[in-house]
Amino acid sequence: MDVDPGQDEADDLILAVLRDRQLEGYAVMQAISTLVGRRFTPPLGKLLGSLRRLERLGLLTASWRFSAGRLRRAYRITRAGRRVLAGRRKRRKAQATAVSRRARRAGCFLARAA
Repeated sequence: MDVDPGQDEADDLILAVLRDRQLEGYAVMQAISTLVGRRFTPPLGKLLGSLRRLERLGLLTASWRFSAGRLRRAYRITRAGRRVLAGRRKRRKAQATAVSRRARRAGCFLARAA
């Protein structure tokens, strides 16, 4: 199975913006752009594919609703999605702490060697 190395990060952004609210696909795209400071706006087609994949995995639910006179899919995070997001955040925090610790050790070692 081919895995996109950035897919976990993209999934985390989706789950994070849906953590406290239900949004339609286009609104998810706008929320991600705002969350990352407008440095990145996911292509809508790729985002919709990710939303459907996360729904199939049970991390999101989707429902149809009328908005602005049109029928649209709105997405909401599930309990399983919240658990996955929390676990990934915890893992990333542990990784960042380990890298920081190694950098400090390397800095101390280099300082003594000079």
